[in-house]
Amino acid sequence: MLRFSRFRDEANARPGAAQLSELGLLEGTSLAARDVEEYFRRPGVNPVELSDVMRYLVVYLRGGLYVDCDVTPEATVDSWLPTFGYNDVSLPEIDLLVGVEFKDESRVGDMVNPMQFSQAIFFAGRPKSPVLREVLLRCVRSLEKLVHHEAVGGGQKTDRLMQAFGPPVWTRAILDVIAKESMSGRPSKDVLDDNGALIKLKGSTNLLILPYRAFGYSSAHKGVPERDLTQHLVLHKLHGFAPDGWRQRLFTFAHEMVDEFGHFLSRVKSRTWMMVEQSWAYFAGSH
Repeated sequence: MLRFSRFRDEANARPGAAQLSELGLLEGTSLAARDVEEYFRRPGVNPVELSDVMRYLVVYLRGGLYVDCDVTPEATVDSWLPTFGYNDVSLPEIDLLVGVEFKDESRVGDMVNPMQFSQAIFFAGRPKSPVLREVLLRCVRSLEKLVHHEAVGGGQKTDRLMQAFGPPVWTRAILDVIAKESMSGRPSKDVLDDNGALIKLKGSTNLLILPYRAFGYSSAHKGVPERDLTQHLVLHKLHGFAPDGWRQRLFTFAHEMVDEFGHFLSRVKSRTWMMVEQSWAYFAGSH
């Protein structure tokens, strides 16, 4: 049983350093479990760093679904695969399911990816996904640098936050696994933009990448093609995307207002159409 006490002490939440060690993820590094714990105790370490490592580790150990708290469902999980035509495979057969978050080149600090995968929501049909293990290994490499006060990323605080454990390193690890382990090479952007791709990796590992419209769409994204306005499995409100302080609160408030207005229009449309139908039924019945 995975005990919560192994992830948290009386004062500070931090990743399961004991698990990282027991899984052999610290082998070949200069790190011990205590080094990992002490890093996450340091003043100024962003809680998001902890959140990133924890999400990978817990889903690696247990399998299952990770979802950010600002993501709302638009469809049931059972409908995810059929929505994009994957009728011959079941969720428990998928070692890792991710979605495209940004279709264009993503550049953060000195890391450049041809696209970006969302780590606000992902799914593992069974524990010990080899792809998630590679992500965790990348995180450990970043931890080793940070523990020794070495720079990660382009030197800026945001770059370090993103490149150490965030979406850029998450995306880079997945792309590297595809390049090394895929039985059919990396799918093109056109294929991913269509209905995504089920990629067979060595060792009977299944990696499913869903298109942008599945997980990536947000009302904050501008100039979205009409096709991407359909088949949303979730809606990411991006409440954690803006800087801290009053700008964060303003950003969150603005998006909540946009969402509420959208729901209001939807209710008005539904109510109006219902009144039209009722009126038609009344007049048709009276004649």
